Amino acid sequence: MNKEYKFIYKKIKEYDTIVIARHKNSDMDALGSQYALKEWINLNFEDKKVYCIGENHQKYTTKGFIPLSDTFDGDTPFLGICLDVNTNDRTAGEEVFKKASYKICIDHHHYKENNEYDFACVENTASACCEIIAKMLFSYKKKMSSQVCKYLYAGLSSDSGNFYYPSTTPETLSIASKLMEVGKFNPYNEIHMIVGMKTLKDLKLTNYLFSKIVVDPDGFAYFENSLADLTSLEVTASAANEKIAEFNKVEEIKIFLAASECEDHTFRCSLRSKDISVVEVAQKYGGGGHNLACGIKSISKENLEKMKLELINLTK
Repeated sequence: MNKEYKFIYKKIKEYDTIVIARHKNSDMDALGSQYALKEWINLNFEDKKVYCIGENHQKYTTKGFIPLSDTFDGDTPFLGICLDVNTNDRTAGEEVFKKASYKICIDHHHYKENNEYDFACVENTASACCEIIAKMLFSYKKKMSSQVCKYLYAGLSSDSGNFYYPSTTPETLSIASKLMEVGKFNPYNEIHMIVGMKTLKDLKLTNYLFSKIVVDPDGFAYFENSLADLTSLEVTASAANEKIAEFNKVEEIKIFLAASECEDHTFRCSLRSKDISVVEVAQKYGGGGHNLACGIKSISKENLEKMKLELINLTK
């Protein structure tokens, strides 16, 4: 067994109360890994109290695939485990998580050594945090339920772009296969038909965003939404930026930037690239992520314009 996984298992056994956190503006990978771990702990350690904290997701929670988030006051000594995130300022429920008696980070993004956690298990070559959690839980050789496997498959499939992105490896596909085999579920009927469906409102939003993209001759493209745009569309900055996956499949586009204005008049950004690393640019402006997929929580209009110029230069 991987020594890091072994240590995490030891800590899970040690604490009676465990709080699992995820990143803000959560995606299916963050949610799937979080609820899979909670379900697995409840399955194998009936005496433990496990809480999943963070805001409810506007799509996955309302569809019933992901449960409602838990509340926890943080007054009891507890083990804190954050998933799919490796900085406190991007952790949903960070004020609660900071109170943890012992803090563990499990993530697959670029990681800078810091003192925010007592222990970090970071595998930045994994296609999803769910891939790490699946490997870890299978290594324990304990009980696995169908629901645990469904959560992990959903997150693994989502963060790999349905196994489209270059982060997909033979190990990724092997783990997906094992999740299907052990969980005995059909991904189409029991996952994709629930969380993968698009509404007419989704399509109208995508069409609107396509209508306003700006494309540089060298292959940089972006859309930028003002607060007024988002208000008229009745969507959040995060919801608009989530559509970025559609633009990364356009042949003429090398790098795509999705930028949407927030209430404080800064911009939330997402970056996608086919084969040019954008993580250094994202980190320069307070963001981070993977080489080809990054996010920036907050950037001023002035710095947004500077960043556009840097991204244009990367495509030349």
